[in-house]
Amino acid sequence: MMLVVLLGMMVFVSLFGPDAGGVMLVWQAGLAAACLLMAAWQGGAWQTCLPAAAGAVVLGGLVAWHLRARVHPVRHGYALLLRLGGGLLMVALLSIAVPPDALDVEGRLEVVAGLSAISCGLIAAGVERDRARQCAALACALEGWLLLSGIAGRALPVVVGCMMLAAMVFMIRMTMPRDPATGDGAW
Repeated sequence: MMLVVLLGMMVFVSLFGPDAGGVMLVWQAGLAAACLLMAAWQGGAWQTCLPAAAGAVVLGGLVAWHLRARVHPVRHGYALLLRLGGGLLMVALLSIAVPPDALDVEGRLEVVAGLSAISCGLIAAGVERDRARQCAALACALEGWLLLSGIAGRALPVVVGCMMLAAMVFMIRMTMPRDPATGDGAW
């Protein structure tokens, strides 16, 4: 029952996606890790769920940490509406597309939550104009990737997802200057 609540919260946080300062990204990383640990506890896929949970928390937290001074507070008014509308549409389509008779309730919600995080992150990356917000949205999508691959017991996608998040941390650190209003631009 607790896993269902956590997965529902993951879908909710995915709808609102990245924000200024990366707070939602940290929440999503924590929820993804909690879902992975709960699924491992119930299903026993510790060898993939533990690395995926660690990757989501550590690397997702590092992305949020490095984006905190790079996300500009100015936002286009339509971006939140497009993200929320597109996200709601994708969650509705995904819940229809995943067949109810193929999986149990928790398994179906696990698939819908992971795919929702991926699709909502990709929609947000396409709508946002700020590079830092696009990186935060892609990190949200990668956390959904880690959630799906960890629960499915697939080690290679977990490793690839962690490598992609680590590359994103490196790219943010090397290519994006800090916002002059919040930092001096030097590391």
